Amino acid sequence: MNGAERGELERLRDAVSDLIGFGFEADRIVQLGVALWPRVQELGLSGFDAYISRLRAPEHRAAETTAVGSLLTVTETYFHRSYDQIVAFLDQVAEPAARSRRLRILSAGCASGEEPYTLAIALRERFPDIERWDVEIVGFDLNALMLKKAEEGRYSAWSLRALPPELKKKYFRKVERSYELLPAARSMVKFLHQNLVEPGVWPFEGFEADAIFCRNVLMYFSPDVMKTVVTRLTSSLRKGGYLFLGHAEALRGITQDYQLCHTHETFYYQKRPSEQERTEGREESEQKDSTAAAPAASETISWFEAIHAASERVMALAKRGELEGAPPSSLFTATLGKEKLAEVLALMEKERFSEALRLMEALSPEAKEEPEALLLFAVLMTNRGNIEAAETACEKLLARDDLNAGAHYLKALCLEHSGDEEGAREHDSIAAHLDPTLAMPRLHAGLLAKRAGDLLTAQSELTRALGLLAREEPSRLVLFGGGFSRESLTSLCRTELARMGERFE
Repeated sequence: MNGAERGELERLRDAVSDLIGFGFEADRIVQLGVALWPRVQELGLSGFDAYISRLRAPEHRAAETTAVGSLLTVTETYFHRSYDQIVAFLDQVAEPAARSRRLRILSAGCASGEEPYTLAIALRERFPDIERWDVEIVGFDLNALMLKKAEEGRYSAWSLRALPPELKKKYFRKVERSYELLPAARSMVKFLHQNLVEPGVWPFEGFEADAIFCRNVLMYFSPDVMKTVVTRLTSSLRKGGYLFLGHAEALRGITQDYQLCHTHETFYYQKRPSEQERTEGREESEQKDSTAAAPAASETISWFEAIHAASERVMALAKRGELEGAPPSSLFTATLGKEKLAEVLALMEKERFSEALRLMEALSPEAKEEPEALLLFAVLMTNRGNIEAAETACEKLLARDDLNAGAHYLKALCLEHSGDEEGAREHDSIAAHLDPTLAMPRLHAGLLAKRAGDLLTAQSELTRALGLLAREEPSRLVLFGGGFSRESLTSLCRTELARMGERFE
C-alpha cells in the first residue's frame, strides 16, 4: 500500500469516527477499507474519497449511519444472552422498584431487540402484577434496519436458542419458519433510531433510568468517544441507578462516576452518590475499620510472604535491562512525572526498595496522597512485608478510585496474608475484570484456587496468566511481580499446571 492509498484510508477512518464514533488503530484501517468497499460499489462511486464526501454530507448522514453500522458491527444476538446480568437486574433494580411500581430502562445498541424483550419477559415472569406498574423500556440503535426487525418482533429459532422451552411456548407463536413475540411482551418495549454519538440534543437527558444496558457497544469506540458516550448515559441515569456493560468492557480510565458491583457471578456498575455523601460514607467506613478485629493469620505460606522473601534476596531472577526504554505503566498518569516514575521503577527493578521508598518520602504531602503515589507506596510496603501499611495505602487508593485494578490486586495479597482468602479471591476477580490484560491477579487467583482444592478454576486461571505474562508490560511486572522475572513467573505457572496434569511441549 502506497502513501496515497494509506492517506485515503486514514481519511475514511476519520470520517467513520466522526459519523458513528468507532475507533480503528493504524494496523486495522485496511480491514476498514475491505469492510466498506462493497458499499462504495453499491453506490456506484469512484472510490473512497467520493464516499468520504458522502459520509460528511448532512443529507446522507442517516442512511450512511445505518449502512456503515451494519457493515462494521456484529448484529447477531439472542434472547437470554448473559442472563446472569438479567438476574442481577431483577434482584438489585426491579425488586426495590416494586414498592413504587415505577421502572425506567434503556437498552443502548439494542440491535434487533432481543435484549429489551428479554427484560420485558423477565419482568413479567418475576412480577405477576407488572401490568399495574408504570414501566418504560426503550431500546435504541443506529441501525434502522435492525430496529425495523425489532418492531416486527419475528425471530429465528437460533435467536431463541438460550430461551427455556416453557418461555418460548408462553411468549411466542410459530409463524412459518420464524417465531413471533406475542403482544404481552412486545407492548412493553418502545424503539428509537438514535446514534449514541450523534451531535446535538440527547433525547434521554434527565430520563432518570433505573438501569441502562449498554452491552458490547463501548468496545467499538475510541477512548475519547467512550468518555463522551458514558457521560451521555450517565446523564440519563438516576442517582444510584445501574449500568450494565458487556463482560469484556470496563469503565477503568473512562469515568469515576460509578462504583463496581459484583454479585450473581457478574460485574456491573452503580452510579455514585454525590461527593458530600461519598465523603460521609468514607468517614463512617474509616471509623468502622479502626475498631474491626484483624482476621486470623494464614497457617500456610502465602504469595504475599513469597514476595516478601523474594524482595530480600539479591535480584538474580530479574532480567537486567528489561525496563530500559519501556513506557511507564498504563496504570499511571503523568501526575508524578515520567522521570520520577521511571526512577522509582528502576530502583524497584533492582530491589533497592529502601532507596525507592526514600524517593517517595521526599514527595510533598499533597503528592503522597495522589493515586499514583499511593499505588507505588502500597507496592513498596508489600515487598517489604509491611502488611498493615500496604493495606492502608490500598484502602486510601480504593476510596478515591475503586476502579484501580492494581490496587485491587494488592488488596488481594493483603487479604490473603491476613487469612481472608475469600476476600482475596473477590479482589483478584475485580482486578481481572477491570484490566483483563493484567497477569498477576490471574496467577494469584490460580494459586488460591489450587490451595483450596478447586483444580478446575486453578487450571483456568493459571492458563490465562501464562498467556498474559508473555505480553505483560515490563514496568507492570516490576510493580506487581513481587521481585520475580517474567521467566520465573512463567515457569511457576507451567510447573503448577504440570502438577495438575497439564502438558506443555
